[in-house]
Amino acid sequence: MKRRNISNVCQPVHAGFLLLFAIMSFALPAGAQTAPDPYSVNGVPVDETAASAQAARTTALANGQKKAFDILLRRLTLSADHSRLPTIPAGQIVNYVRDFSVDEKSSDVRYIAQMDVRFRSADVRSLLRNYSIPFAETVAKPLVILPVYEAGGDLKLWEESNPWRAAWQRIVVSDGLSPMVNPLGDLPDLSALTASQAVNGDAERIATIAGRYAANGALVATASVKDNPAGSVEIYASAFGRGATDTVFSETFRPAEGETPDAVMDRARDWLRMAVDDAWKDRNLIRFGQEAVVLVRVPIRSLSDWNDIRRRLDDIAIIYKRELLSLALDRAMVDLYFTGDADQLRTALAQKDLALEAELGQWVLRPL
Repeated sequence: MKRRNISNVCQPVHAGFLLLFAIMSFALPAGAQTAPDPYSVNGVPVDETAASAQAARTTALANGQKKAFDILLRRLTLSADHSRLPTIPAGQIVNYVRDFSVDEKSSDVRYIAQMDVRFRSADVRSLLRNYSIPFAETVAKPLVILPVYEAGGDLKLWEESNPWRAAWQRIVVSDGLSPMVNPLGDLPDLSALTASQAVNGDAERIATIAGRYAANGALVATASVKDNPAGSVEIYASAFGRGATDTVFSETFRPAEGETPDAVMDRARDWLRMAVDDAWKDRNLIRFGQEAVVLVRVPIRSLSDWNDIRRRLDDIAIIYKRELLSLALDRAMVDLYFTGDADQLRTALAQKDLALEAELGQWVLRPL
């Protein structure tokens, strides 16, 4: 493992202070927010019919876990590697399942449920490593999707007659490592941003929309209908906001024979979701065997400051271990064990509003 040498280490933690710290560490505030777990797959539908409700339930749960596992592997990996993903028999998926919950109903012969499945991260990582398939784990802060429709020189964003926005409303966009948020399109949204302002990249107004949905920024995605060939759709999308890159996503979709305009929009939407997700994963791929440990100083003013930062660190998937070396009234010294490189660690920390900076020969971790 790599280790960064840091000087000026604090004194060991005083026993009484550590006891107080331990007590306060478990006194989490009511309603504390938890980050999305990349190894949890929620809302998987199952519907099975068999000779009895119990038989239907057994089949449904096995199939639901397999479906969730397939979703998980695709979530963590690049689309170019999906054809190489291992096919695990349904009966063996249970070896990778940490636990699951169901919202269920049944009759004498039918079982219907929505499943939430949590998987064992270490076992999934080992599986992907054994197949030499790189993967990412860091979940990005969400982006608000702003789908602008252009036809005949007219722009539409919030209108009900916007078929591009309707395509995004037909799906759940929060799943994946680069989640998105569908805005409500209510009066405050209409007042905050117009279609032309979105297309022209009005940073202040776009930031207002993003802030309303507690998002990191917004993805302005324009779908332009072309006449040659008839019904073609040209997609042009770029992100705005904190941490946004200059990546531009563009592609043209031509309707297949018999394909409806809505189906073309759905195909374009699915491509854009995958492209945005792939771009994020590509920047955060975990390289096999790349593990390191870094010693950081965390300035604090109180134990509640440390508790807040500790919870954020525990929500970062690539940090697989943290070791508190010392704790003083004004700082904590912590070893962070992580997979990936320093840039990936900084990116993961930034998703939790934490900044890692070098100061006077030390790595310092503080809230943004």
